[in-house]
Amino acid sequence: MKPIVRLSLLVFVFSCKNQEPNSIRYEISGTIKKLPNSTKVYLKNLEFSDSTLAADGKFKFKGEIQHPMRVLLSVDNS
Repeated sequence: MKPIVRLSLLVFVFSCKNQEPNSIRYEISGTIKKLPNSTKVYLKNLEFSDSTLAADGKFKFKGEIQHPMRVLLSVDNS
């Protein structure tokens, strides 16, 4: 059975050029030991969701949001 990882994260504010007015760029990356390749990793809350596939236990999210928010990071356990 794959472990479920849940973390409460605060998305940090990064200043960047060429971004939409009032938007905030974020980048979240991490490593989970023994996480199989192609395991789906989710980043979400009530108004936002994103997903990516793990490779060699590593994952990365990049994007833009309208304001800082708390999100839940979870791993598919199927």
